[in-house]
Amino acid sequence: MKKSTFILLFIILSAKSIYAQTTYQYDKNENLIYYENIIQFSEKDKTELIEKFEKFCQVNKMPIIYKDENEMYTIGEKELAYKSHFLIFYNNKTKDVIYDLQLSFKDNKVKYKAYNFYIVPKKINIYSIGSAGAIGNGGFIGSSVTRIPREIPKEPLENLYRIGKNHKRFKIFQDLDKQMEDFESTLKIFMETEDDNW
Repeated sequence: MKKSTFILLFIILSAKSIYAQTTYQYDKNENLIYYENIIQFSEKDKTELIEKFEKFCQVNKMPIIYKDENEMYTIGEKELAYKSHFLIFYNNKTKDVIYDLQLSFKDNKVKYKAYNFYIVPKKINIYSIGSAGAIGNGGFIGSSVTRIPREIPKEPLENLYRIGKNHKRFKIFQDLDKQMEDFESTLKIFMETEDDNW
């Protein structure tokens, strides 16, 4: 009996570990929605990880805004499912969301933080945002999506959170969780894949 109980507990814990979901965090004091995690790569050093992530950005068309020997800043983009409701009626839509992505590199570890999520008009060219004003004499002084030109309408994702649109019936936050989980999985696979140096 004890043996079968132990096996059942092991299976449950393993399943939880395998299917652990990436979920957003909300900093009430800063009014900030963000994702943050540390990923360890046993076979890579810091220099290799930085080089691999640069390639990852090129492949995924993510503009690198700033980089040094320890950090890198870029912009990400997602198309999220959103279900709007009115009385008993609902309508499925999609919303484009852009965000800042900060990568910190140390030894064989990568720490990422995704934050400053903004809903923007469909198919905005994130390369057109530019890094004007983001780099000062003292180095990096601000993230790029907060410097979107005023003429481009944008809405912080925190606005939807505050009015209760984080409920699962609206889909958008759950879809963001799924896509950020996919991002992390894709990043792990890409970073661990050896380059074909033939």
